[in-house]
Amino acid sequence: MEKIRLRKYKKGDEINLVSLYEYFFPEKMSLKLWEWKFKKNPNGNLIVVAFNKKKEIVGQYYLQFKKGVYNGGEKLFILSVDTYIRVECRGQGFVNGAYKFLKKKEFFLYGFPNSFGVRSHIKAHGSEFGREEKIIILGKKNLLLFPHFSFKFKKSNHLNIVPLNKNNFYEFDNLWKSKVRELNTSVIRDCEYIKWRLLECPNKNNIFFIKYRNNTIGYFSVYLKNGICYISDILIFNKYMNKKLVSVINAFCRNEFKFNRMKLLINDNIIVKAFLLNGYFVEDKITIRYGKNDKSQEHLNFYLTLSDTDFF
Repeated sequence: MEKIRLRKYKKGDEINLVSLYEYFFPEKMSLKLWEWKFKKNPNGNLIVVAFNKKKEIVGQYYLQFKKGVYNGGEKLFILSVDTYIRVECRGQGFVNGAYKFLKKKEFFLYGFPNSFGVRSHIKAHGSEFGREEKIIILGKKNLLLFPHFSFKFKKSNHLNIVPLNKNNFYEFDNLWKSKVRELNTSVIRDCEYIKWRLLECPNKNNIFFIKYRNNTIGYFSVYLKNGICYISDILIFNKYMNKKLVSVINAFCRNEFKFNRMKLLINDNIIVKAFLLNGYFVEDKITIRYGKNDKSQEHLNFYLTLSDTDFF
C-alpha cells in the first residue's frame, strides 16, 4: 500500500487532475471544462487532493456547493462528484480524511456514487447519509419516423415558446420566486445559477421560456449529443404541466433541432405523468444517495433534473 497525505487544492493542480480524471473515466476532460466544473461555480466548492511521498497527486475528493431550499427555508446543498483514488492507495480512509476539510454546517448532501463510493461516504458521513431513491429516466423513440421538416410549430391555445435572450434573462428570478412555493426540496434555480450551470457550460444548452397568454409559466433547456435531445432542465408551474404542453414542447424541439430520440431525467410525479401520457416510457432508473445532517426523517420530494447531476 502506497502511503498518502491530503491537502486542499492549489492553483496548478488542475494539470495533474485532468490527467488523473482521464485515467479513471472514459470521457475527455479539457482544461476549459475542468475550470467551469470545478472552479467557476458561484457558490463555491471543496477540492481535496491525495498525494504520495513523491508529491504525485493520486486522488481527488470534490464537493460542489449549491444554494437550495428545504422545507420552506434555504439550506446549503452539496453535490458529491468525481471522487477517486488510485487502487494502490486505497484503504487509508481517503474520503473520511478529506471530509474533515469541510467546515460547513447544516447542509444537504447528495450524489450518485458506485458501490465503493457508497461504502466510503457512509463511513465518512454516518448512516444518515445512506438513504437512497430511484430517479426515473424517460425516453421517447422512433422519432426518425417523422421527417424533420414536417413539424411546423405553431402557437397552441395561447401557448408559445420563446428563446432566451438578454432582454428576458432576468425572468428566471421572478419565475423561481413563484415556483418555489410548489417545491419542498430543490436547488435554487435563479439567474446566478442558470448562468453558470446552463449558459456557461462548455457543453452547449439551448434555453427557452414557455409563455401562456404572454405570461411566463416555465422554462426548459435542451442539450444535444450523439443524436439524442436531452431535456437538461425543466421548471413549469404545476397547473400548466399536462399532456398538451408536453406535445407543444415536443413539436417545438423537432422543428428546431435534428435528433433521433428525446430523453430526460426527472424526479417529479406531475412531470413524469405528463410525459408518459405523451408517448414517453421509463427507459431506466438511477440511484441517488442523499442525507441531511439534521437527521430528520421526513419525506424529501427532491425536485431533480439532469442539471442537478454532473452527467453533462
